[in-house]
Amino acid sequence: MVLAYSRMLYVEFIKAADQLHILQALRNALEFFGGVPRVMLSDNCSPLVVANDGQGHVDCNRLISILPSSTDSCPRHVGLAGAAPRAR
Repeated sequence: MVLAYSRMLYVEFIKAADQLHILQALRNALEFFGGVPRVMLSDNCSPLVVANDGQGHVDCNRLISILPSSTDSCPRHVGLAGAAPRAR
């Protein structure tokens, strides 16, 4: 995870790219940063996204509620699967 303004970086290696491991890594990143950003961007990965109609309506997995509260109940999604911001 990379914070947009400060470019602060959090990296965690996980055993599998399944729902449990990805959500736990997200939670760990937010605890590391000491808070929750107003907006979170994510690719369209299946552990986070239940449905995406391609018109901007995204249904998130209900287990995203294990993450601390933020202003957005579901991370916003971008269409660039696999594209990650570069850390400076």
